[in-house]
Amino acid sequence: MLAPKAAFIDPSLTTSLPRHVVSATGVDALVHAIESYTSLKSNPITDGLAFEAIKMIKENLPASYAHPDNLEARAQIHLASTMAGISFGIAGVALVHSCSHPMSALYQVPHGLANAILLPHIIEHNLIANYEKYANIARIFEPSLTFENDRNAARQLAPLLKEFNKALDIPEDFSYLKLDFTDEMVDRLTKDAMNDLGTIPNNPRKADKEDIRQIYKKVLPMALIKTELEFVSETV
Repeated sequence: MLAPKAAFIDPSLTTSLPRHVVSATGVDALVHAIESYTSLKSNPITDGLAFEAIKMIKENLPASYAHPDNLEARAQIHLASTMAGISFGIAGVALVHSCSHPMSALYQVPHGLANAILLPHIIEHNLIANYEKYANIARIFEPSLTFENDRNAARQLAPLLKEFNKALDIPEDFSYLKLDFTDEMVDRLTKDAMNDLGTIPNNPRKADKEDIRQIYKKVLPMALIKTELEFVSETV
């Protein structure tokens, strides 16, 4: 009901954006492209749009982040974001979004930042479902993987994305929140992620409650819950 009739994609309007917004929203567009490319609802048209968008973001986001006045790099990111948007408007997004939405709703983590932090870990979960497509993406980030088989190439994607995030000053995890997450907090996040019915059915690999809990525990600083025996030992 709120879809606009027209959108003006003008990179010159974004040169004053804070750098952390440039990086987070740029990786958000990358997540849109990767998730729609690997979605169970993908098709050859969405694949073409998403795959080209991944290439454009990989090649241009670091320059757009480093040099706000590089309008060509920023224009390429805006075009790639638009292409990824068209792609996921048809093929949908998946588990990265399922898990990032609760982080934004409950802990005010900016959407693009939540997506960026979660992306490598969810790809590790998803790899087995589509080695070929994840290998195709990995070869964009590291062309030498052309000489590797799909399984070996795909396994390099998560580390490559972690390095890409690092170059854009994206945190590795949610430690910056300065919160100690309890099992109850993780349970709430997991429940909300599983109820994100607009995204989770599109994921290339089924994720159950325990899968999602383990993904969250990789990126959340967990509270150290001492057992009764540990308390007694300290007292003695």
